[in-house]
Formats: sequence, C-alpha cells, structure tokens
Amino acid sequence: AVAGGSAGGQIASLAGVTNDIARFDPGSAQQGAVSSAVQAIVNIDGLSDFTSEEVRKYEDDPAKKPSSAGAWFGGRYAEKEALWREASPTFYVSAGTPPVLFIGSGQARFSVGRDAMVQKMDALGVPSRVVLLPGTPHSFWLFDPWLGPTVEATAAFLDHHLKQAATPR
Repeated sequence: AVAGGSAGGQIASLAGVTNDIARFDPGSAQQGAVSSAVQAIVNIDGLSDFTSEEVRKYEDDPAKKPSSAGAWFGGRYAEKEALWREASPTFYVSAGTPPVLFIGSGQARFSVGRDAMVQKMDALGVPSRVVLLPGTPHSFWLFDPWLGPTVEATAAFLDHHLKQAATPR
C-alpha cells in the first residue's frame, strides 16, 4: 500500500494509479528485488486533478510567484500544461487501479478531482471509499481529535483490501 497526506496524498495516488512504485522485498534472495505492485492507496487530503479550474484558481494564481504547483512543474499551467495533466491521478484510472481510500478535510480545495476520480473508479468496478471530516483544517490527520478516526479508517480499509488481495483466486 502507498499513502500520504496533502501533496503526499496526491503523490501516493499518482504512484498507485500508475503502479510506478516498487518496494523492497526482504524475503528475496536477490538484494533490492521488487515485489508486487501497489495493492491499495490512501490519499489524505491530496489533489486528484491539477488541470481543473478550481485547482488552478489557487495553484496557477499569477500573484503567487510561483505557486507550489508552478514551482514543482517548472512553470504555470499555460507553459507546462502536459506536466500538470501528467501529475493528475484521475487521468490514469483504469480497471487495474488499486482500491483507494480518500480521507478529506473540511477544506474542499485540497480534494479537487476526488469525486470525478471516484466516479471513474465506480464505472470500472474499482473499490473506493471516501471519509470526510467536516470542519477540520487541512492538516487534520496530525492532531487530536482527528488522528484517531484517520488511523481507524486507514487500518480498516487496508485490512479489508490487503486481505482480499492476498486471498488466492
């Protein structure tokens, strides 16, 4: 499984949907061997679509020189549109996408693209779950009383989906 919060949630989703992540298999006879691909994703308040107008309102704001996204992509949306799209997990959803848990704060701007991504996953029969913690700050998962519910939702989701992935078919 791969998980992260905020920008880490976006990166976890991107890594998981592209299966562009490898993990060390300590049981392998070959040092550094890679085992199976991502089997579950936990995105805690991370973006799913950098190309949406709602995200660009904050991340492509000319007053920010540069914004976080603009600095990461090396330019504004008009200059680096392909990179902004390439970093958006929603564009990689396929029938092979692993199950995704989205845990969101009361700050809707940090989960832009989530609903469209869930809709794509639903259409393909890919499991997802959305847990919202209304009235919370963006960094909710770091603080009580929200740490407990975040851990509980994550553990239940991973327990369910990783056990399913381990069950022989």
